[in-house]
Amino acid sequence: MDSIQPNRPTPPIKNTKVDTAAPSAQSVAKFNEAFSAPQIGSAFPTINERQQADDVLINNSNTQESYWVPNGAAPDAARAAALGHDISGSSPKAVNAGMEVGGSLFVGIAGVAVSGGGNADSSTNGCVAGTSCLQLGVGGFLGGSANRTAGVGTPLTSGTTDTWGVFVSAGDGASVNGSINVDTNNNISGVKGGAGPGIGAAAGVQFCRVEAKCTTP
Repeated sequence: MDSIQPNRPTPPIKNTKVDTAAPSAQSVAKFNEAFSAPQIGSAFPTINERQQADDVLINNSNTQESYWVPNGAAPDAARAAALGHDISGSSPKAVNAGMEVGGSLFVGIAGVAVSGGGNADSSTNGCVAGTSCLQLGVGGFLGGSANRTAGVGTPLTSGTTDTWGVFVSAGDGASVNGSINVDTNNNISGVKGGAGPGIGAAAGVQFCRVEAKCTTP
């Protein structure tokens, strides 16, 4: 005869139904805020070139463009992007000035120029920099000079900057020279004029590289 087993309770069935309740207004607001904020990273066409290793790429969803700005200018640029301002990669400007010594040799259609010195800008950054240039044009010149320099652009920072511009040098024992260069963002990176011993004359275009070591406040 079969034994009678006592009734066993049925285990409860877990509720696996997905909660489809609408999200709260607070969660929606947080999502919208995160989605609309300017992002760090490439998302739109980039309209300028990176200048320093610590530059920050700002993604402006209002203007559908991305642009590099100096690290120190990133918070202001991000706020401007969030407000819909079209700053088009602009950043705070500073005037700089300094002094340097250098020399140049030009023969026929090509030459070189080197210089070194110090400068400071209106943002209280100070730099020691060396500049080397390849010059193309016409003439013949050999000389050295002490130069005054000036420029306007983004605040001075350490690193390498490529520029290009025009130059002229002339002298007959005592010489004068002058040049003006712009960088890849069309900042006037250097207006230079000086005098010193030299002989000959040359003029043309120049392509320069500036290596700078700066201190910031």
